[in-house]
Amino acid sequence: MLADRREIAHALEVCARLAVAQRDHAAGLRLVGAASAMRRTHALELPPVERDALARCVAEARRGLDVSVAAQAIEDGEALDLGEGLSCALRVAQPRRATAVHRDSAGLLTTREQEVAELVARGLSNPQIARELIVGERTAQTHVANILNKLGLSSRAQIAAWVAEQRAVAARPN
Repeated sequence: MLADRREIAHALEVCARLAVAQRDHAAGLRLVGAASAMRRTHALELPPVERDALARCVAEARRGLDVSVAAQAIEDGEALDLGEGLSCALRVAQPRRATAVHRDSAGLLTTREQEVAELVARGLSNPQIARELIVGERTAQTHVANILNKLGLSSRAQIAAWVAEQRAVAARPN
């Protein structure tokens, strides 16, 4: 039974890293909290080989969220029962369906997000975008994350393709 709990805690941590890789920082931290609570409750030590990867995951997730939001996500995860923790992990692990980007999707973005999307399409990194727009790097990162979420995309390359599509649509005669 203890081995099962160890594997479940590990699976929650793997799904936490997946959530953060998908830029769902809050879900990642909730899963970290759930795994941490399970390890604490059942006296399960985190293997040294996993510590660095989990620490990097937590650090990245914290950078993507406000301090209070990050703390609340971990706290919420610690309060989850086993079934709720597993449900959260399953939602993260399910393959995301590609969402169609419609011609009117430009209306989903704020003017600033449209500017950021254009800069992403030009190949600029978040620090370069921050310098170009005279904003903080975290602000640039947040804008990129918002664009990805609003358009249902998962990469900067997809943002660039979306920008190209928007340009093509705008260039077409009505």
